[in-house]
Amino acid sequence: MLSATEILSMRSGQASALPDVCILMSGSAVTDDTGGRIVTYVSSGSVMGRLSWSGFHPVEKVAAERLGISVPYVVTLPAGTEVNESQRIVINGRTFEVKAVLCGGEWETARRVLCAEVL
Repeated sequence: MLSATEILSMRSGQASALPDVCILMSGSAVTDDTGGRIVTYVSSGSVMGRLSWSGFHPVEKVAAERLGISVPYVVTLPAGTEVNESQRIVINGRTFEVKAVLCGGEWETARRVLCAEVL
């Protein structure tokens, strides 16, 4: 069993390996003139983080007769960071859509988020 001090020490170690500023963006849907919906994103805060390739294979999709490739990424954020699947994360000018949040329970040392780049 890990003590609270040990968990805090591990979280501190993780935090020292988060080199990038991650801007958390929350979406808000509004109805446009034609009755459709437009989602706009505004900053809801920023935290330090790290972007890495997930190790999963890229996924090919065909939409509107165009081939699109989605490369899965993992964004690592400080433990307990509030983030959800309706948000986006901007890192170094690149925008990522949150696909899943991987919570680690009581021993979480960092919050890992599966994302796809918005191109």
